[in-house]
Amino acid sequence: FCPSPAAGDTWGGPENPPGDPPGTCPDSARTVRIVATKQGDLVTLGDFYRGRAVTIRGGAELSLGPAAWGDSGLYVCTVTSTQDLQGNNEAVAELVVLGET
Repeated sequence: FCPSPAAGDTWGGPENPPGDPPGTCPDSARTVRIVATKQGDLVTLGDFYRGRAVTIRGGAELSLGPAAWGDSGLYVCTVTSTQDLQGNNEAVAELVVLGET
C-alpha cells in the first residue's frame, strides 16, 4: 500500500531509484502487510487481515472479500517449493477499490 503524497508534493525525487518514472511511490513510503501464509494445509492470516474473509484456494489463489477501500494496492504472491526450483516464483496483481457499497 502506498499513501497519496501530501498536498502539493509528488513522488519522484532522489529517493526514487534510477529509471523509476516520476510519480512512482518510493519503497520507503510503502506499507507492507502480510495477507496470509500457507504451509501445507495450514493457513495463517496476517494481523491486519484477521477476522476478514481471506482464503487461499488451490495452491496459491488468494480470495479477499468483501474488499474495502484500504485494500487497494499491489499484491505480491511468492511461492516457495522444494519440488520446483525453476521458473518464476512471484506474481504481482494490483487491486483498485473504487468505493464501498
